[in-house]
Amino acid sequence: KNFLFTTNQLELKKVAGSTYQTFPTKSAAEQVATKDQEVLPFTERDSSVVQKSGDSAPQKFMIVEKKAVITGAEIRDASSYSRSGTGDYQIMFSLSKEGAQKFGDWTGKYVGSYLAIVLDKKVLSAPVIKGQIFDSGVIEGKFTKEMAEDLALSLKSGYLNARMNLLDEKPFE
Repeated sequence: KNFLFTTNQLELKKVAGSTYQTFPTKSAAEQVATKDQEVLPFTERDSSVVQKSGDSAPQKFMIVEKKAVITGAEIRDASSYSRSGTGDYQIMFSLSKEGAQKFGDWTGKYVGSYLAIVLDKKVLSAPVIKGQIFDSGVIEGKFTKEMAEDLALSLKSGYLNARMNLLDEKPFE
């Protein structure tokens, strides 16, 4: 239900600066951000941190460039898979021809930089660019199966320019 009611505006944006940095408050991040950057919420979902049932990860804030490198409209497909023997999951994605050209040019210039995966103005993940990426790539991390599947689904859905109204809701039996 939560996924269905997002507007699914997916953007891949450069994380500001040369290091992975989060801020404890929005105002702390805004003091550092420039006019070409924006401050977005980021909930660190680290599978290595065990949390009590019902607790959510602490929300922090990240500064990203306003201009997107590519959008969800340029992502053709995405899926999650398990790295054998590790219990960690990865996300594989592929891009359209136009997206591959733009992303290849950008990743070639910014190897070692961080890329924010932004869905509906919230940072879902911020992986480091390890090499130039053209038509397909892999997002690595300590993802649980559920986290990887959610991120792959977000990438796959891209941008859906539609609104949905709930007419009736029945609980599962």
